[in-house]
Amino acid sequence: MLKELNHRVKNNLSLIISLIKFQSQEIKEQFYKEKFKHLENRINTIAIAHEQFIYSDTKTAGEFYNLEEYLQKIAGLVNVSSRNVKYVQNIVAIQLNIDTALPIGILINELISNSIEHAVSKNPLIINVQIKKKRNLIYITYVDSGTIFSKDSKKDTLGLFIIESMVAQLNGKIEREKSTFKIVLEHKN
Repeated sequence: MLKELNHRVKNNLSLIISLIKFQSQEIKEQFYKEKFKHLENRINTIAIAHEQFIYSDTKTAGEFYNLEEYLQKIAGLVNVSSRNVKYVQNIVAIQLNIDTALPIGILINELISNSIEHAVSKNPLIINVQIKKKRNLIYITYVDSGTIFSKDSKKDTLGLFIIESMVAQLNGKIEREKSTFKIVLEHKN
């Protein structure tokens, strides 16, 4: 029953994504096209979480086993391979339910999007994501090789607001130094 519900949610999200794509085709200005693409990626991040759950071999309701595959798909959404960006992830196998995996996915999507949009790099941009678990805590380290953020970037962007909101939702803490984010999240088994 739960997998059927997730399937319906995924299908509804796919419909919303299609509507956004159709609407964005009418837009001429690149700035607004990029905003629509960010919105599409955010919704796709949610849809992929539901898809992962539907097609997982889990027997227990709400289990979400493959965080590494989920985050790799999110990196693909942002299209890092075609943007002179190298994406590297080192993720320890962690069993998460969808209520924890989804905010982590949204968080990583926003971090990658912000790096690509704001980081300044003469060489290919390297994005490194490391996730490990110790006891009841999940440690996420996110680093990009760009030189902090460009002058035109704002400190209070929607992306940073979403990042902070996802961390708060998971009772976590975030530290930011230059282009490194260190995040600690509570994880109850």
